[in-house]
Amino acid sequence: MNSIGFNPSLAYINTSSPIASATPASVASVPQETTETQAPAETFSMSSASSVATPEVAMKPVTTSETKEIGSPVALKSVPPEVMAFNETPSRASGVTSDVASSALPSTVGTAVSASSDSISGTTTVNGEPVANSHIQFYKNAMSHEPEITAMVTGLADQQDMGTEGIEYRLKGWDSFIRKVKTETKTDPNYEVKDLIRYTLTAPADQLTQRTLDTMAQLEKAGYKTTIIKNTWDNPESAYKGINTTVESPDGVKFELQYHTPESYAMKDQTHKLYEEFRLIEDPESPRALELQREQMAMTASLHRPDGVEQIVPKNDYK
Repeated sequence: MNSIGFNPSLAYINTSSPIASATPASVASVPQETTETQAPAETFSMSSASSVATPEVAMKPVTTSETKEIGSPVALKSVPPEVMAFNETPSRASGVTSDVASSALPSTVGTAVSASSDSISGTTTVNGEPVANSHIQFYKNAMSHEPEITAMVTGLADQQDMGTEGIEYRLKGWDSFIRKVKTETKTDPNYEVKDLIRYTLTAPADQLTQRTLDTMAQLEKAGYKTTIIKNTWDNPESAYKGINTTVESPDGVKFELQYHTPESYAMKDQTHKLYEEFRLIEDPESPRALELQREQMAMTASLHRPDGVEQIVPKNDYK
């Protein structure tokens, strides 16, 4: 197989580029991950947020000279050579790759992914184990689109005066990705990873709601659709406090975008160990499981609720 020639060098991002349910019953329903993996936005059955009125945003003047140096994702350092060398030109695949963009991929990855119903067939040995070629192509597709998505997100963060947390971990590592795929597809053959690319934006509690709405509005203008919104701030049964969204790029690539206050972002890391222990307990009603839930709830109870956060309406437009 030929190398795709992907260059994991520094990405120079133009920050002034044109921009434009079922509520969880317990802590267990809201995954919390470390900074390296971050919290995924999976599938949530929620109502539309289209009724939320979002005012026009006064954007900063666009100047081509403004650039920001963003280092390559740390995940690229550990991508197996077999994955980097994979260079097939498949058609759209089913299952985990059901939403690989149907438009032409950048030249670094090969030619177009067609809208044919045929799936990518076969396997490739990676780290001594067979891996479906469709999974490899899904990961490579994310790698190829990440720089342009990062440019959009960091440009918006700059214009909205929001912090970017864990930007170096914006691409999920290969091992974490393939482990998640293998685990989830055991029960759901059509499972799709929506947080392979992920970002976290932060703003103070008195500004988070408006800046989140403004960011969503500007994403929409640029053709980036926020298809899933999960807001757990007012959920009394959830220890996790934050706004998790799934966004679909114009090319059909899904990524996760979280919105936090600096305090809620820091708290997510503090409660992570408790959550990890909780999710390994088979009986969520066992004394230890209930104790862990109480501890997490007590820790997050001190967080300052963002002003007007109820305006971030839960939504699921994912098809």
